[in-house]
Amino acid sequence: MLLTDNLFYNMCQELKSGSRCLSRQIGAVIANKGGIKGVGCNTPPDCLPSCDQLYLEEGHPIQKAYEHYDGAALVGTCPRKVLGYKSGTHLEMCPAVHAERNAILNAGINGRSVNGCILYMDESVPCPHCLIEMIQAGISYIVVSTFKCYDEKSRYIFNKSHMKIRLFNDYVWHDTLPKD
Repeated sequence: MLLTDNLFYNMCQELKSGSRCLSRQIGAVIANKGGIKGVGCNTPPDCLPSCDQLYLEEGHPIQKAYEHYDGAALVGTCPRKVLGYKSGTHLEMCPAVHAERNAILNAGINGRSVNGCILYMDESVPCPHCLIEMIQAGISYIVVSTFKCYDEKSRYIFNKSHMKIRLFNDYVWHDTLPKD
């Protein structure tokens, strides 16, 4: 593994330990030769409780979906999993901000441009929404753990972009997304 890959992969691992997401924990680092520009993990905003608590609050718009469940059984479990949804689906129910978005937002809050930077993630190819935001923010390169895509929309968006991608333990940059 490249020295910087090892460093940033370990940072991603450490960052994800701060995630309050009950489904998956992911860390992301945005950097260039000038240093680290932004970091993030997937987690709800500080003002919101974790999703298992959020949907139990009186008056929450999605509370009706839980009327047949014992509240105690929901504690510590991702509501989308309780309802039987596949990973990566029904994200409109999820209050978490994805790690990539949080890293971009963190850079912006601190007045750092991510244009031309590399985004490191200890996960698979970002979701379509995060890819679009990464393109708009000027991210040029992505380093991931696997080329797995949640859906073909991510593959399509990446392949139409000018970004390059590679695996953490690989030296080859790709302009199009290889098959999983």
